[in-house]
Amino acid sequence: MHLKQQFQGAVQVTADETPAFLGTEATDSVPETCHIAKDAKERGSEPSQPSLRRYSVHLLEHGGAELLRTCFCPWATLRDVLYADAVCKRWHRLSREEQWMEMSILNGGVTASLRRALWRHLSAVQNIEQRYQRELGVASATEAFEALLKKPLSQAKISEIERDVHRTYPSHERFEGQEGAKGRAELQQVLQATVTAEPNVGYCQGMNFVAATLLIHLGSASDAFWMLLALLESYHYRFVFAPGVPLLPLRVFQFAGIVQRCLPRLWRHLREDGHSLEIFAHQCVLTLFSYSLEPGLLAFVYDAFFLQGWKAVFRIGASLLAFLEDQLLQMDLEDISHHLHQCKKHLRLPRRNGQLGAAAFRVLLRFDVGLGSLEELESGFQLQRLEVLLSQVSVSGEHDAQAVDGKHSIPFPREWLIPGWARSTAGSSPAGAVGKDTALDYHNQEGVGRAINEAGMREKIFVETKIPGCGMDSTMLNVFKCYENTKRDLELDLAKLNLSYVDLVIVHFPPISSMVTRSCNSWSGGCQMVRAQWKAMEEFYKQGKARAIGVSNYCPSCYDCLNSTATVLPMVNQVQLHLGMGTDPAGIVSWHKKRGIQLQAYSVLGNTAVSHKASPEILTGNLTTSIAKAHGKSSVQVALKWVVSQGIPAVTKSASAEHLSADLDLWSWDFTDEEKQALDAMSSPKGSYSFGCTSDDAKILV
Repeated sequence: MHLKQQFQGAVQVTADETPAFLGTEATDSVPETCHIAKDAKERGSEPSQPSLRRYSVHLLEHGGAELLRTCFCPWATLRDVLYADAVCKRWHRLSREEQWMEMSILNGGVTASLRRALWRHLSAVQNIEQRYQRELGVASATEAFEALLKKPLSQAKISEIERDVHRTYPSHERFEGQEGAKGRAELQQVLQATVTAEPNVGYCQGMNFVAATLLIHLGSASDAFWMLLALLESYHYRFVFAPGVPLLPLRVFQFAGIVQRCLPRLWRHLREDGHSLEIFAHQCVLTLFSYSLEPGLLAFVYDAFFLQGWKAVFRIGASLLAFLEDQLLQMDLEDISHHLHQCKKHLRLPRRNGQLGAAAFRVLLRFDVGLGSLEELESGFQLQRLEVLLSQVSVSGEHDAQAVDGKHSIPFPREWLIPGWARSTAGSSPAGAVGKDTALDYHNQEGVGRAINEAGMREKIFVETKIPGCGMDSTMLNVFKCYENTKRDLELDLAKLNLSYVDLVIVHFPPISSMVTRSCNSWSGGCQMVRAQWKAMEEFYKQGKARAIGVSNYCPSCYDCLNSTATVLPMVNQVQLHLGMGTDPAGIVSWHKKRGIQLQAYSVLGNTAVSHKASPEILTGNLTTSIAKAHGKSSVQVALKWVVSQGIPAVTKSASAEHLSADLDLWSWDFTDEEKQALDAMSSPKGSYSFGCTSDDAKILV
């Protein structure tokens, strides 16, 4: 929706009224089109009454008046601008272009009287208010706010909020001394209602400064509360304030990347002194500059944020550092940290009549930040985080390579075993059948598909593939578009394989945010991403493009997200399982069996992500080698048989045809009871079924 359309109805102005001027500050930068208007004014051209009648109903009564007024010269009345055909023949078209509204806002052209209406329309807060009104059974947003305040809240949480309230803007007239008692009480109400409305987010330091800034500029506690909820929902601040601050690392990474590009000299100096900018970035993001700038200037900053979102944060943050650059270049690490912490005292921004206003705000938009740059930085962050995550989990090793036509090195897929697998996945593979395991982020689908199609054995080969969890690699640049991106990746994967269907497709990891918090449902955003991604998986399955769908590294908390919305539950969960973990680590095996979900094992040899090598305790340990020798087998076969004898398919891999053949020879022999008991009792090497689960998840299983 266009900005002007969003803003319709925000201000009631009649055709006979002329809005007050916004002030000359707002018109220091004027579009070139205004010169046309000035020439016409000097010639004495007058608007016609038909023009007045034609445009007044739409534009004056629907709220664009003062903001549109900002774009033009300070001497012109609103009637001159809106209705004079002779003044601007192009006005009817230009008045509908969103860029003029945006220009006005970014020029500091929003007055205090318009600010509340503008913020409400940019944030679509009315939708949030209406939802709560329905849920609480009340008639107005104010009543909904009061109803939330009546709900019980723990004394510990109330005391935590109260402690921070007394430290928020202590010298501001709204909160200072005895006169500020009412303001402090209102701030306490805003924060308590927010915690009650968003229990999965709770209270986080920094939220108090944002709420106080909203209270200063909106006036009422109710308005400030609803706008804070809009920040949480519409601008993803929920992910900043949630336990574990899951979105904060990404924003800090992007902030540092923008500084590196916009201020390379300062960046090099900071890096040489070992300063990471993390503390300053945390301060800017967690308080939305409320700790770094004066409340009066913050009004314009919040105008930009509600208009441009996170792009405004990076623009303003980099500009603040640009103002401090000359000072910082002369300092060492300790002085830099102190200087940035107290940057409000050291900024020398332009003032007008002693006040920081629109003129100061405009210089805080010194740098432009493109969405492409932010997406590129987000991709870099996700890949970096994925590397960290993968370093914490055992994997089977590097893919084997096979030359094709002597030109390209095509990775060949892993081989995996499917004992008694047919019933769980609606497939028809016999016990011990061979399958192909690939994934979108293995980048080997073309080679896999070509080998299967050329062999003419599609129905005899069980094909499994994986798509990344939401936000887990560069193919998922936007974690808030999980559904669309998952649909795209599923189709892309199938096209690369050049197959009409796969036997099994699984989600490789839970969403990246859930991996950071180590739980899927500790905050509502995690569940939203899980559900969005699974919806795309269900559609793919129902279209016949996959005979089974599943997940990998999922914890019970991830399943909890799906219980109320899924029409098809995951059929498979691929987890780490090997000798030394026990037959039912943390209750994972029995938990899945009870729910009819088939487990599949990776890292069956205790492989580590660092070395990609099998555990010596499994490969050359006394117990495994002695049992192998007794049966004329290898220790690898012993480890594999221990897994598959529990009815759990195992993913393995080898470049050797001899080894692959041996891997399949697991049903011609059996352990003795004593051997099985000894293997079950192994307590090393250690392992965890998923690197994304908390201790609470383990308690649920046990």
